[in-house]
Amino acid sequence: MDEARDLMAGLAVVIGILGILLALAVVVLIIAALISILMYRGLTGGGKLLWILVVLYFPVLGSVAWFVVGKKGYLNQALGIEPGPAQREPLQQGHGTS
Repeated sequence: MDEARDLMAGLAVVIGILGILLALAVVVLIIAALISILMYRGLTGGGKLLWILVVLYFPVLGSVAWFVVGKKGYLNQALGIEPGPAQREPLQQGHGTS
């Protein structure tokens, strides 16, 4: 009986540690998505706000969606939240590869 209790206690500790690691990974994913959205130059201000709201309301799904489709611009173009060529900042000379 004591062996079963010790086994269950050990299992509870392992599950607790895995839960903490998973929660920490989710928090890091959300923070990374929010920073990425704020630093991305391919969106209008309204587009950034929209993506931030999506990430805050649907943390895991919104963060993954940002990295999978949002950053590539397909969805942004369809929604009309990506600025046109005239609104984008011009590339600075000397910062690219020649």
